[in-house]
Amino acid sequence: MGNRSIRRGTDFIESNVDGETVLLQLSTGRVYALAGPAAASWAAFAEPVTLDGAVARLQKQFDVDAATCAADLRAFVTEMCDLGFLVAE
Repeated sequence: MGNRSIRRGTDFIESNVDGETVLLQLSTGRVYALAGPAAASWAAFAEPVTLDGAVARLQKQFDVDAATCAADLRAFVTEMCDLGFLVAE
């Protein structure tokens, strides 16, 4: 996944509510709220980017080593891909 481009899917609308990023999945009607590092992780994929590129972006925001950031972000990306919010190409 490190070299593959990751982009946002298209089956959602997004809004900011009280400092949280709220995603409404159009096909299911489910609502997901992202706060803190999860919201920052989501923001890192505003434009298509590789996992390594997103890790570099997040390391500028948080005091975290590359290995920990990559592991946490990989788990986030896997879950968001499974839900259809992110697409790895």
